[in-house]
Amino acid sequence: MEDKEVNRQTGKWQYQDYSERYEKAGEMTFRELADWYFDHYAQHRLKASTVYNYRYSVERFMLPELGEIPLKLFNNLMLTDWFAHLDVSPEYCRILFITMRSIFSEAVRAGLVERHPCDYVVLPQKKKSAEEKEPLLTEAQARELYRMCCEDYWLHYVVRFLLLTGVRSGEAFGLRWEDVDFRTHIIHVRHNLANVASRHWLDKPKTKNSVRRIPMSPTVETLLIKQKKAQLWYLKQRGPDRFPHPEMVFTTKTGKYMDHTYVERTFKAMIKDTDFPDITLHSLRHAYATFMLAQGVDLKVVSSLLGHSSISTTANLYTDVLDRSRAEAAEKLELELFGKAPDKWE
Repeated sequence: MEDKEVNRQTGKWQYQDYSERYEKAGEMTFRELADWYFDHYAQHRLKASTVYNYRYSVERFMLPELGEIPLKLFNNLMLTDWFAHLDVSPEYCRILFITMRSIFSEAVRAGLVERHPCDYVVLPQKKKSAEEKEPLLTEAQARELYRMCCEDYWLHYVVRFLLLTGVRSGEAFGLRWEDVDFRTHIIHVRHNLANVASRHWLDKPKTKNSVRRIPMSPTVETLLIKQKKAQLWYLKQRGPDRFPHPEMVFTTKTGKYMDHTYVERTFKAMIKDTDFPDITLHSLRHAYATFMLAQGVDLKVVSSLLGHSSISTTANLYTDVLDRSRAEAAEKLELELFGKAPDKWE
């Protein structure tokens, strides 16, 4: 009887607590909502790196101006105006918007707000000309870059691997030797090397489709075998106690996790005084996809190799390449059928 009474009272207390929270939800401020979000949702459902980035966005940009505003005053017009006056790039506005949308989505699910204030928010747009789009490597430039990398031993293996597989840098740095199957010539992408405040750990890849198998070409296989031999040499020189991560495919000379920021900085320094466009490590992934599509590889296959969440993502990213391929295919068909292009018809 006593246990039933305790359970009944506990249930009543919980009901009163939630009821009171819903009744006063309109008076809740954005700061209180953010605290609730991180305490009750984010830390249990999101990756640690995502929580870290979301917290930074909220504390650095949102709370100073939006923190004390009641939730009932939030709407799409107010947020459109707020984003328009932020002194950040349109690209970073999108990052902040993703964070805010996640917070209010949980508020809607919990009944703290009736409507999602992020719906129909208009974000600042930067219209890019053709010259301003992320530069793509030509095949000649890719070959030259491939050659240049020989001058830096460790960068040599990383850049060549990224260029020949199209994986994200975090996926490459998260590869373990057990993910490389030399017998079946398959590389299993299972992890992403996360890095927050100089702390590294193996995390889940970006999307569900990012967990994938990619074929290992003879060139990639040779590259990995050389990488393994070099790693074993450094391991022998330093000893296992001073080479902490021999299980990883790509490490520093001292056996530590590869740091994306350091590799990116080294890569940029290598091409600084050359005729190369302003490319990044991620540009190597774009180059891989561009060359594959230009060679006529099916869009669905390329999308699967890249680990995109959907084939439409690949199609939207490489519209120009697909358009050129279609135009070339159409011209080739006309030449095969009629022996000359339409503008040369009599």
